[in-house]
This record gives sequence, C-alpha cells and structure tokens, in this order.
Amino acid sequence: MRLQSLIPTIPDDLVAALEACGIRTDTDLLFSGTTIEVLQRLPPGVVSLADLEKYTGLVAESASAPGIRGDKQYADELRRRHEDATDLASGVGELDALVGGFGNSRVFEISGEKGSGKTALALQIALRFLAAHTQASVLWMDTTGDFSVERTTQMARQLDGEGSATALERLQVSLILNIESAQAVLEDLRNSLAVNSAPGPRVHLVVIDTVTPLLGPSLSAISSHGHATMTTFMQHLRILTRTYSLTFFVSI
Repeated sequence: MRLQSLIPTIPDDLVAALEACGIRTDTDLLFSGTTIEVLQRLPPGVVSLADLEKYTGLVAESASAPGIRGDKQYADELRRRHEDATDLASGVGELDALVGGFGNSRVFEISGEKGSGKTALALQIALRFLAAHTQASVLWMDTTGDFSVERTTQMARQLDGEGSATALERLQVSLILNIESAQAVLEDLRNSLAVNSAPGPRVHLVVIDTVTPLLGPSLSAISSHGHATMTTFMQHLRILTRTYSLTFFVSI
C-alpha cells in the first residue's frame, strides 16, 4: 500500500523523497534495509533518524496483522466449541444425565437389534437440536434406504422451538450405499466446514444409520483388510469431531 494512504501523517516532502529513492509502499520501506540505510539514501535534512524510526514503526504497525494473545484465543475457542455443541439431548433426563448430553465433539456408537429404537433415538436428538437452533443443520447418512419422511414429519410437528418451522429444511439426508460413498460425503463435508465462513446453517451433527452395511461386507475372519478399513473410518470420524466441533451418532 502507498505510504501516504497507509499513514496520512507522514509529511508530503518525506513521501516524495522516499518515492524518489524507489520506496513507494510499506513493503519497500520495511524491506529496503535498516532505518540508517534508508536515511543515507535520502537527501540531507529531509528527516531525522528519530522521526524516520517513528514513521517506520507506524508503517510496520499498520501493515501488520492484529495480534492476539494465546490464552485469549484458547478461551475463545473453548467458548465457541461450547456454544456449537450445546443442546444435543434426547429429552430423556436420565439418559442425558448418564452420558452428559450428546454434544461436545464426540462420536457416539449405539448398538442394538433391528427395531430396538436406534433410529428413533437419533432422530429425536437431531430434530430437538434443529428445533432449538435456527442456524444449525444435521447430516443424516441413510445406508439402508429406510429413512421415513412421514415419521420424521410427524416427530417434527411435536417439537417446539424457534427453529421448528424450518427444522426439516435443515435436515440433509443422503443415501449412502458403500464405504466409498460415505468417505466422499464426509470429505465434501470437511471441505465445506474448512472454507465456509458465511452466515447460514452449519452442520453440527452427523448421523450414520447404520454403519453395518458400510463395513460388514469387508469384514472377514480370515482377512485383516476389513478390520483396517473399519479402524481407519472410525479414526477419521474422531478427527472430524475434534477439528470441526462435530458430533457423530453412529448406530450399529
């Protein structure tokens, strides 16, 4: 940036003298040598060493990114993560108290027989969260094709909250047929969270219902490949939770 635009208080005759020496921008001034070396290039009497050091300091201050203390940044990050991960609860007091809620950047694995209520529990948590937060969204990865729009709509109608009217609009449902598709969807999610700074709904909860069809075909008692795939996949989920303050709800 031009010196006069960056620091209007620099005298015009000094700016002209610097430009005559080829020093026109903040970068030129800061990286053209020491203050004494710059002074030696200027005509005598244009500026004193003390004043040149003062103006150089003002230029460096204006050109620098604002600093932030590490302890303040750490405290802000903890506060942001707390705000991002709150209110993920089932509504069943005993269950929520037992696990401490379903937020705080964790991966929850829920196992049970078919029809035992795993999907209903995940749906209850997701819809309650969406109803409470207008700027939150949930990614639901359906691996069986059994996601019921009718049941979801009925459950959403029973919930109150400032976001209840738009809750279903912020529930993103993806049909996932294999582990490669799941990895691709998660990579797209990671990319969007890494670059998205614009206001609007943000994914806080990811539901995988269920993970068994994704990993089951590759698991074998005589091969370690499937077990390695399962371990790598679950480790990937944990990395995403810590990096982007997500919660994963994985039914088995």
